[in-house]
Amino acid sequence: MHERYKDEGLSIIAVSVDKKRELIEQFIKKMEPGFIIAHDPTGKVAKSYKIRAMPTTYLIDRNGQLVITHMGFRSIDKDKLETTIQSLLEK
Repeated sequence: MHERYKDEGLSIIAVSVDKKRELIEQFIKKMEPGFIIAHDPTGKVAKSYKIRAMPTTYLIDRNGQLVITHMGFRSIDKDKLETTIQSLLEK
């Protein structure tokens, strides 16, 4: 979705809680995600957001307001998330 909507204003920031930085670097090299992947080896970010499932997605609008929190990943949810993203980008 990053590639599809980045020119319309979509920004994606991922936070990895892997202990070893090398694992993230290997992932980036292999997948070339094209978006920011921050490293939080202590899990402080996950704790502060009270993450209960990985991955957890937060959709935040242009005004910084949280619109949706989505836990886990199931391909069946992709269309709903994409529709919400499209709607937010139109505003």
